[in-house]
Amino acid sequence: MFKNIIKLILIVFAVFLCASCGTVYKKQQAEFSNVFNTNVSLIGYTASEDEFSRYAGVFFNRLEKLDRLFSMDVEYPGENNIWTVNQKAGSEPVYVDGDIISLLLNAQKAYSESGGALNVANGAVSSIWRDYLKQADKDSEKTDYPPDELLRSANEHTDINKLIINEEEGSVFLAEQGMSLDIGSFAAGFAAKLAADELKEMGFNSFVISVGNNTVSSGRPLKGKHDFWGVNIKTPSAGQGGRLIDTVNTNDALVITTGVFEGYAAADKPYCDIIDIETLKPVEKYLSVTVISDDMLDNVFLSSALFMLPIDKGKELAEKYGAGVLWVLKDGNAVINEAYNMYSKTFTEAAGSATNSEP
Repeated sequence: MFKNIIKLILIVFAVFLCASCGTVYKKQQAEFSNVFNTNVSLIGYTASEDEFSRYAGVFFNRLEKLDRLFSMDVEYPGENNIWTVNQKAGSEPVYVDGDIISLLLNAQKAYSESGGALNVANGAVSSIWRDYLKQADKDSEKTDYPPDELLRSANEHTDINKLIINEEEGSVFLAEQGMSLDIGSFAAGFAAKLAADELKEMGFNSFVISVGNNTVSSGRPLKGKHDFWGVNIKTPSAGQGGRLIDTVNTNDALVITTGVFEGYAAADKPYCDIIDIETLKPVEKYLSVTVISDDMLDNVFLSSALFMLPIDKGKELAEKYGAGVLWVLKDGNAVINEAYNMYSKTFTEAAGSATNSEP
């Protein structure tokens, strides 16, 4: 009996080895450009092109749906989205998809965690700036910006406590006319995370996806000696593409960058479209903030929150979440926290512990 058990174990082990040796994984890539107004890519290793095409199709369809749901500007007949919620402010609750509920619940938590710095209910103010900056982006001679009295008046309609979410009913209600939601700084990152989760549920565990400046990695590259996915971090450069500042090593992680490249090149200088709750003007603390964290929905909002906070407070919040952070200052210099060293090629190699990653 004992010998039979040993024989069975050896047979199973031999079959496993043969199966492993017989599978050749190839690197595949797909790119899209018509969702979330940015470039989107999926890179991964699969045993066949057909398998990868199936994953890529699911990935694109998921992002396309989330793009419609999270749209603040476009109405989609028969589908309630953020635009619908804003239109019904002060009027009636709107029944929405569960992904919107999840997004807004996380946004409420982010408001609390950031001490009110990141306010999803700030749409009344940010929409004014967005309109002005769009005009400035088109007309390089336009230098007039929103009057303070207009911004202060709009700011009276930004109370996040009047964002009423009914999870049981699946509804969202803005309880005051004139309110609106602005999810622009984190919608793409949230969508990237949700899409990555769906791919994992399908059994795809060796990939990296990018939705603009939001990257999610899963597993390791199934190739040679590469232990990590390499993700490039570039400095914003007023429309010039930016310079490579670092490449970080990731497995099952989020790498999300918030910065001025997400905004507008106005007559005098580039602006981002994230509003400082104190000045009621676009945030100007940094060129960008990159956050590297565990692959969790709670962490999607960190880069937007840290983009608005002083570095000392940002380091405290990052430490709470175990996140690595790279701040690019307005003069182009960079500041990092201690946890960032776990991911950075530059700093780990300087310390004599280089790792292998695939760009």
